[in-house]
Amino acid sequence: MEESTIHAIESCEIDTKKIEETMPTGYQIIGDNLDLHINVKHMSNDNKNKSLHLFNMIAITDDVSGSHLPDHRPTTLEDVTEADFLPLADYVAQLKKYFIHLLSRVMASLLKEFKKFKPGAVWHIPHEYSDIM
Repeated sequence: MEESTIHAIESCEIDTKKIEETMPTGYQIIGDNLDLHINVKHMSNDNKNKSLHLFNMIAITDDVSGSHLPDHRPTTLEDVTEADFLPLADYVAQLKKYFIHLLSRVMASLLKEFKKFKPGAVWHIPHEYSDIM
C-alpha cells in the first residue's frame, strides 16, 4: 500500500474513534400497530367498510452512552445488600410528613368516626409558595 493510503486509513480510524467517544452509540427501534375500522353510512359495491392495518416504526438514538462504563466485574446477588433496596431514614421521615396530610384528608372524608376532625384536616399541603398563593 502507498504511504498516502495508510495515512488516509489512520485518519479515518482516528475520526471514527472521536465520533464514538462523543456520540451515543446505541439506538432503539420502537414500533406499534395501528388498526382502524371505517364504517360507511351507505354501503355499495364501490363504497364498502374499510379495515386498515398499519405499523408505525421509529428509530431513536440513545441520549446517554454507557460505553465509558466498566464491564469487567459483574454484580452477583451476594454483592447486593438489603440496604441497597431500602430507602434511607431521612427519606422515610420526609414521606411520613407528607402522608400525614393526605391520610388526615382521607380519614376525615371517608370514615364517619373521624368526620368531626374534618375542619382540622390540612386541605392544602404547605410548600414554599403557600404564602404567595
